[in-house]
Amino acid sequence: MVDFLDVQLALASTFAEMALDSFAAGQVYKARKTAAAAREAYGTVRKVLPKLTVQQREPIEAKLAMLDPLIEQLATIRQL
Repeated sequence: MVDFLDVQLALASTFAEMALDSFAAGQVYKARKTAAAAREAYGTVRKVLPKLTVQQREPIEAKLAMLDPLIEQLATIRQL
């Protein structure tokens, strides 16, 4: 389960960065689609997190904390 969540976190990060790059390049449609994929992967991790043991949860929460600011930046894309 932890490996799956690590993959989801990596996907969320990659998609979020791609969305922000697309947005900066003026590709709003592509940015929206990619941002949605980032939010979906991020949401999957948040949904599964309570099912983990404390020992499993701690490293995932640390990675989420690093990813949170990037996901928050996607709100700009959603508002367009």
